[in-house]
Amino acid sequence: MPNNNNNQNVNTYADGHDESGMLSSSHIEYYIEKYGIIENYDKSCLGPASYHMRIGGDVLTWDKGKKIEFSLGEEEDKNKNIYTSIELKPNSLTFITTIEKFKLTKDIICRFNLKSKWVHQGLLLGTGPIVDPQLHAFLLIPIHNFSSQPLTMHYGDELISVEFTKTLNPDKQLDLPGGGKTKYIENENWDFDFKKYRKRIGEKAVESSVLSQFQAYDEAIKLYEKNIKNITEENEKTAKNLEDKNAETLNRYTRYNFIGLIAAIVGVAVLVFTSWQLIESAHEKVDVANNLIKQYEENSVDFHSFASKSSYKDLQKKLLELKRNTERLNSESYLKSNKIEVDLKEMRKKYEEKIRSLESKIKELNKKVGNQADIKASKQ
Repeated sequence: MPNNNNNQNVNTYADGHDESGMLSSSHIEYYIEKYGIIENYDKSCLGPASYHMRIGGDVLTWDKGKKIEFSLGEEEDKNKNIYTSIELKPNSLTFITTIEKFKLTKDIICRFNLKSKWVHQGLLLGTGPIVDPQLHAFLLIPIHNFSSQPLTMHYGDELISVEFTKTLNPDKQLDLPGGGKTKYIENENWDFDFKKYRKRIGEKAVESSVLSQFQAYDEAIKLYEKNIKNITEENEKTAKNLEDKNAETLNRYTRYNFIGLIAAIVGVAVLVFTSWQLIESAHEKVDVANNLIKQYEENSVDFHSFASKSSYKDLQKKLLELKRNTERLNSESYLKSNKIEVDLKEMRKKYEEKIRSLESKIKELNKKVGNQADIKASKQ
């Protein structure tokens, strides 16, 4: 390949090639071989009407305002800040250069786009930026990863497809309608390289606004999730304490009601037993008194059994008093026993109703305790 270091002023029309238009692969190869319009050329990267430039050289990006610079090479050398690959973070903006360098003549321009395989993975470059004639520099290509996943590129991967167009003769002067002739405008930035670009932007961080928005959104989401988590934990803690207190209260209330029920049942049983004892005792005393009176009236009383205790007159007096008392006792005991039976029946009915009411409440409490236990078990 010829060494055309100063071909930025070369006009290929002077070589007798008067055609203009988009170059096919044969024309691209011809102009590369004769005029060296691409440096570090690899014929395997030549397509039907384009050339596929490869990733390599300088890389520039930012991460949270911090500038990151390194180079891509065939072999990794961390001491020289050279790596074999680059990871494009989601929603990040990265400037990448290529292995190939443009060395265009004054009558050839270029347009380039990302290869479709990168576009399909969520990368964006923009459409059809023009590379002006006479450029002798590496392209600095801004790549935006719009996907939600990181994407890794390796040194030597084909990055962009470049198409070449030969303009009309730039040195041909045309007569202007108002007089005078046209003149070709030279490309003053023909040697604009990576170092000049870095100097122009200075310390300014060129980052994706989309990334900053997503970061702010992510931070807001994280804060929201943290607050929700704290609130949820507090609610769960409060609910657990409330459940424990409710369960304790229900258990205590149930326990006390069981004790009350047992006490009521025992009380009723004692009352019934005592009442029946009282009635039986009254009936027994009445029967004994009636028997003594009957013996007295029939003069069949065994006075010998009373002789040691009292005289006859005293005994007769006591028997008469016993008769009166017995008659009164008989009448009062009968009425009292009947009244006790009535009262006892009413009292029994009243306590039976109370017992049924307590049993119903205890069933409801047992049901609530069971529900609380089921809820607690399901949460665990």
